[in-house]
Amino acid sequence: MTKKIEREADRYSHDKWYENFWYHYKFHTIVGAVLILFIAIMFYSSNMRDPVDMYILFITESPEVYTEKEDALTKVLTEYAADKNGDGEVNLYIQNIYIGEEFDSTNIYQNKSFIMTSLRSGDCMFVISEDYGAQYLFDGEACSNLTSVFPEYADENLAYEGTMWNWSDSDFWKEHSEFYKAFGEMPIYFGLRAFEGTIAETTDHAKENYKVAKDLLNAIISNTKPE
Repeated sequence: MTKKIEREADRYSHDKWYENFWYHYKFHTIVGAVLILFIAIMFYSSNMRDPVDMYILFITESPEVYTEKEDALTKVLTEYAADKNGDGEVNLYIQNIYIGEEFDSTNIYQNKSFIMTSLRSGDCMFVISEDYGAQYLFDGEACSNLTSVFPEYADENLAYEGTMWNWSDSDFWKEHSEFYKAFGEMPIYFGLRAFEGTIAETTDHAKENYKVAKDLLNAIISNTKPE
């Protein structure tokens, strides 16, 4: 009986210690917990920041897009793009998606779903395509009317009723020999995801991505690199 009483006494003593600690140090404990949480959030934000400044879809008919084409686009567009996340570097991620109907229907369905999901989410606001991809985007009313976005360039190299900009014979195309080596004289189109009047206008994430994409396309059309 004595041992049982002693164990209960110890438990009561422990409970009193805990209650006393909380009574005397409650404020310090709360402040300390908040401070630790704040530091953890700041650490996560600074170390887990997305290193990519812009996600770009390169939509083609065939999956046979050679590395030199993607490399040429990435290299040159990096010179015209802005450093969105402020890390001192410009990082573009260009992803090729093929949608030709002669290929496996399951893959094509998944690829088309991926394109529309990326555009709707606001993660991707800048698109590049060959004729086949440009027609798909035009039929889906996925891109902005560039005559409204850039009235100063109205009808200048615009195609698909003003929704896509064709680089053919532009100063931008002529200035970079790597384009001719990779693409020859193939028309390549650039466009912006439809933005005005869409739900994307209500989110800061999409607004920022659209602004960066718009600035890039403006730099390309005017062949002006950012300072």
